[in-house]
Amino acid sequence: MADMVTKEHRPVASPDLDVIEKKDAYVVMADFPGAGSDSIEVNLNGDVMTVTASTVPAEVDGLPLLHQEYGLRDYETTLKISHAVDREQVEAELKDGVLVLTLPKAPEVKPRQIKIKTAA
Repeated sequence: MADMVTKEHRPVASPDLDVIEKKDAYVVMADFPGAGSDSIEVNLNGDVMTVTASTVPAEVDGLPLLHQEYGLRDYETTLKISHAVDREQVEAELKDGVLVLTLPKAPEVKPRQIKIKTAA
Protein backbone atom coordinates (compact mmCIF):
# COMPACT_ATOMS: atom_id res chain seq x y z
CA MET A 1 0.00 0.00 0.00
CA ALA A 2 2.93 2.35 0.62
CA ASP A 3 3.71 2.34 -3.12
CA MET A 4 0.24 3.56 -4.16
CA VAL A 5 1.42 7.17 -4.53
CA THR A 6 4.65 7.81 -6.32
CA LYS A 7 6.30 11.14 -6.90
CA GLU A 8 5.77 10.83 -10.67
CA HIS A 9 2.00 10.96 -10.18
CA ARG A 10 1.80 13.73 -7.63
CA PRO A 11 0.11 17.00 -8.52
CA VAL A 12 2.17 20.18 -8.67
CA ALA A 13 0.51 23.18 -7.05
CA SER A 14 1.33 26.84 -6.79
CA PRO A 15 1.48 27.88 -3.15
CA ASP A 16 -0.77 30.65 -1.90
CA LEU A 17 1.43 33.69 -1.38
CA ASP A 18 1.33 37.31 -0.32
CA VAL A 19 3.91 40.02 -0.97
CA ILE A 20 4.25 43.11 1.18
CA GLU A 21 6.59 46.07 0.92
CA LYS A 22 8.30 47.40 4.01
CA LYS A 23 10.50 50.46 4.20
CA ASP A 24 13.69 48.43 3.79
CA ALA A 25 12.55 45.09 2.30
CA TYR A 26 9.99 43.13 0.34
CA VAL A 27 8.51 40.18 2.22
CA VAL A 28 7.02 37.14 0.49
CA MET A 29 4.89 34.75 2.56
CA ALA A 30 4.05 31.42 0.92
CA ASP A 31 2.01 28.52 2.30
CA PHE A 32 3.61 25.08 2.06
CA PRO A 33 1.41 22.87 4.26
CA GLY A 34 3.04 19.55 5.03
CA ALA A 35 6.46 20.53 3.67
CA GLY A 36 9.47 20.66 5.99
CA SER A 37 12.46 22.95 5.67
CA ASP A 38 14.49 20.01 4.33
CA SER A 39 12.08 19.60 1.39
CA ILE A 40 11.92 23.27 0.33
CA GLU A 41 14.43 24.79 -2.08
CA VAL A 42 14.82 28.47 -2.90
CA ASN A 43 16.99 29.27 -5.91
CA LEU A 44 17.88 32.71 -7.23
CA ASN A 45 19.24 32.86 -10.75
CA GLY A 46 19.63 36.36 -12.14
CA ASP A 47 16.26 38.03 -11.73
CA VAL A 48 14.27 34.80 -11.28
CA MET A 49 13.58 33.19 -7.90
CA THR A 50 12.18 29.65 -7.97
CA VAL A 51 10.72 28.02 -4.88
CA THR A 52 9.98 24.29 -4.91
CA ALA A 53 8.76 22.00 -2.15
CA SER A 54 7.47 18.47 -1.62
CA THR A 55 5.38 16.95 1.07
CA VAL A 56 6.48 13.57 2.35
CA PRO A 57 4.36 10.68 3.60
CA ALA A 58 3.75 11.00 7.31
CA GLU A 59 4.92 8.41 9.81
CA VAL A 60 3.70 7.78 13.32
CA ASP A 61 6.30 6.37 15.70
CA GLY A 62 8.37 5.34 12.68
CA LEU A 63 5.50 3.39 11.11
CA PRO A 64 4.13 4.41 7.70
CA LEU A 65 0.48 5.41 7.41
CA LEU A 66 -1.74 2.90 5.62
CA HIS A 67 -4.37 5.50 4.76
CA GLN A 68 -3.82 9.21 4.32
CA GLU A 69 -6.39 11.85 3.41
CA TYR A 70 -3.98 14.75 3.28
CA GLY A 71 -2.74 14.90 -0.27
CA LEU A 72 0.90 14.44 -1.08
CA ARG A 73 1.97 17.10 -3.52
CA ASP A 74 4.78 19.10 -4.96
CA TYR A 75 4.78 22.88 -5.01
CA GLU A 76 6.49 25.26 -7.38
CA THR A 77 6.37 28.99 -7.94
CA THR A 78 8.56 31.43 -9.81
CA LEU A 79 8.97 35.10 -8.98
CA LYS A 80 10.64 37.81 -11.03
CA ILE A 81 12.93 39.74 -8.70
CA SER A 82 13.40 43.47 -9.14
CA HIS A 83 16.82 45.05 -9.59
CA ALA A 84 15.93 46.87 -6.37
CA VAL A 85 16.63 43.74 -4.28
CA ASP A 86 19.97 43.12 -2.57
CA ARG A 87 20.37 39.52 -3.74
CA GLU A 88 23.23 38.74 -1.36
CA GLN A 89 21.06 39.45 1.70
CA VAL A 90 17.92 37.41 0.89
CA GLU A 91 16.77 35.28 3.85
CA ALA A 92 14.26 32.44 4.20
CA GLU A 93 12.50 31.11 7.30
CA LEU A 94 9.83 28.42 7.68
CA LYS A 95 7.34 28.62 10.52
CA ASP A 96 4.14 26.58 10.84
CA GLY A 97 4.11 25.72 7.12
CA VAL A 98 4.60 29.32 6.00
CA LEU A 99 7.82 30.22 4.20
CA VAL A 100 8.82 33.83 4.79
CA LEU A 101 11.29 35.24 2.29
CA THR A 102 12.83 38.58 3.20
CA LEU A 103 14.26 40.41 0.22
CA PRO A 104 16.12 43.50 1.47
CA LYS A 105 16.06 46.53 -0.76
CA ALA A 106 19.37 47.47 -2.33
CA PRO A 107 20.94 50.50 -0.62
CA GLU A 108 20.60 52.65 -3.74
CA VAL A 109 16.78 52.27 -3.79
CA LYS A 110 16.04 52.68 -0.09
CA PRO A 111 14.21 55.89 0.71
CA ARG A 112 16.43 58.56 2.12
CA GLN A 113 16.12 62.15 3.06
CA ILE A 114 18.28 64.60 1.17
CA LYS A 115 19.76 67.37 3.24
CA ILE A 116 19.36 70.85 1.77
CA LYS A 117 22.38 73.10 1.84
CA THR A 118 22.11 76.82 2.08
CA ALA A 119 23.98 78.84 -0.49
CA ALA A 120 26.70 81.11 0.79
